[in-house]
Amino acid sequence: NNVVVIDIGVDYKEHTDKVIKALNFLIPEIEKIDGVKKDIEVLGVQDLEESSVKYRMIVEAKPSEKFAINRKILKLVKDTFDEKGIKIPYPQIEVHNGKK
Repeated sequence: NNVVVIDIGVDYKEHTDKVIKALNFLIPEIEKIDGVKKDIEVLGVQDLEESSVKYRMIVEAKPSEKFAINRKILKLVKDTFDEKGIKIPYPQIEVHNGKK
């Protein structure tokens, strides 16, 4: 199988069009990664999870390079989301001290 599936969890507060636009913006950068074939698709919203909206991309790649390509794409996504102010959720604990 030569398909790399990239699932990215994004904060519910982020507008879907903004996230999809950012992922599509990355396609030319992803195409530059060694071992990636030109068939890159942003499929959009994949799932509505407890603490995030999951978006999915699929990328055709050389089977021997799939894990390395996955890591490189995730780095590009993280860097781009940071630049564009798109939040990726992380576990948080809310503490209340009982005072009113």
